[in-house]
Amino acid sequence: MPVTLTTTDRLPPLARDEQFLDGALLVRSRSGLHPTERALLERLPTLPRAISRVLVAGNRTGVLPAAIRHFFPRTEVLAHVFDTHHRAIILRTLAGSGAEAGIACVAAADIPRYPPFDAAVLQLSRHAMPTELVTDLLEQVHEGLADGGVCLIGFEGDAEWLRAQLKAIFGKTAVTVDADIAVACATRVRPLPKPRNFSASFEVSLPGVAPFTLQTRPGVFAHRRPDLGGLSLAEVAAREVVAGDRVLDIGCGCGMVGIALTRVVPGLHVTFLDSHARAVACAAANAAANGLADPAFECADTGTRRTGFTLAVGNPPYFGDYAIAELFIRTACEALAPGGRCLIVAKQTDWHVDFMTRLFGQAEPIRRRDYTVVRSIK
Repeated sequence: MPVTLTTTDRLPPLARDEQFLDGALLVRSRSGLHPTERALLERLPTLPRAISRVLVAGNRTGVLPAAIRHFFPRTEVLAHVFDTHHRAIILRTLAGSGAEAGIACVAAADIPRYPPFDAAVLQLSRHAMPTELVTDLLEQVHEGLADGGVCLIGFEGDAEWLRAQLKAIFGKTAVTVDADIAVACATRVRPLPKPRNFSASFEVSLPGVAPFTLQTRPGVFAHRRPDLGGLSLAEVAAREVVAGDRVLDIGCGCGMVGIALTRVVPGLHVTFLDSHARAVACAAANAAANGLADPAFECADTGTRRTGFTLAVGNPPYFGDYAIAELFIRTACEALAPGGRCLIVAKQTDWHVDFMTRLFGQAEPIRRRDYTVVRSIK
């Protein structure tokens, strides 16, 4: 009987079953695994049998760490993700498949380096990930391996680009391509002589406020330059904020909006909330660098349990069919004290105006730049 791993509660025909490794592994998912993950599963037997500590990075289903633990039962597996939402998905897969033993899953700003790993399995997509983040992950995985440790890499994107990156980081590495998915197995032979620094800084200024500087890293919203939607939100919120406000910065990214408001009204208490561990770490570093008084930070994908805020601001991402925007707005509504104000920015706001009107009882669109900030009062 094959081992069965499941990422969904649905049953066929509402779910899809796929077999791997000559039928030794069956995976049930809603619509099938990503081709990169399928390619890595088929190549797991190429990993050395004597490995005792394995890193899995870039995987968002939990299938790869569960499969590794099954076929290498004496191996300790660590799954690393940046986002707590992906961590929750992985933990559900492990629990639903009875595969929790021997596997840890962490959402962290960086890949742990100590103790070093004997092997790593890295799932990457240059289409879905910023180029700098892909390169950053390759270097971080390399530095997390012990000398002689191997890294199995599945990559959706330009195979020649991957080959050049691996040569610079690992040395000469063979890359094979099957159905537009590049797969490589690289070996660490020595530490990187000069790891690259992918952090960047940019300056932010609001009318009537002295400019301030923020540091960002790949994968954090927004990297290298201020997002114009976030800047529009900060400019509208700057006219709204008053002394004594307790501010909730939802989806804070690098912390730009919350920090900007403290430049308008010094001494504000700001809570920075984001599901992305690296974003929260950047927000914390920026808050410290800009002298914020007693900030708070939460890394969560389900909102916050804190209440009593008087101003909530959010710049939700556009993907997800408004599911994330709804989470932002519901989080604001539940966290605000009566009379608290909610400000949400977007380019197309018909949905936001309708939903916020139904939730709060009213919604006021405020144009700024090429964006609209929708304002409601609890």
